[in-house]
Amino acid sequence: HWRTHKMSQTKVDNLFLGQGAVVQVVTNVVSGGNTAVSSTTYTDTGATITITPKLATSKIVVFAKCFATLSKAADDVMGGVKLVRNVGGGSFTDLVIPMADTNGPYEQQLELTAGGNINGCTFNMNYSFLDDPDTTSACIYKLQARVYSSGSSHQWYFGNSGGGGGAQTQEMIAMEILSDS
Repeated sequence: HWRTHKMSQTKVDNLFLGQGAVVQVVTNVVSGGNTAVSSTTYTDTGATITITPKLATSKIVVFAKCFATLSKAADDVMGGVKLVRNVGGGSFTDLVIPMADTNGPYEQQLELTAGGNINGCTFNMNYSFLDDPDTTSACIYKLQARVYSSGSSHQWYFGNSGGGGGAQTQEMIAMEILSDS
């Protein structure tokens, strides 16, 4: 005598897809225009992505790429970019934070011999992060940046190379991955 066994949708998905399978992928490319950041307070770069997990046990893998130009009217320039996350409309939480001292971030830096001016140094930054938000609410991920100090016209330019150059893009990818924990 055969018995019918009813399984939850989660178990069925896991049987067919297996742990670690990709449930969904969301992408966002931000190109053109400039986002200028001259503040010592973290400011949005324009790169953002939203994903709504189908299962609360899923992990979210976030990939972020940005091209940015850092400039200053002096012989050294420093700054940093961080990845933050918001779940269901709450406050943003820091996920990846750049190296910093008591003055500010110095993850990206360039120093010339004394007396030179840095007109612009372009960086390509890539971030990856495995998140465990434990939710089926919308998760918003974004990049924020700040300069090390506000002196000597410190400036980040995201999207384009400070009013000149070609269209440099920022891109974010969020992937929901099946997990049982």
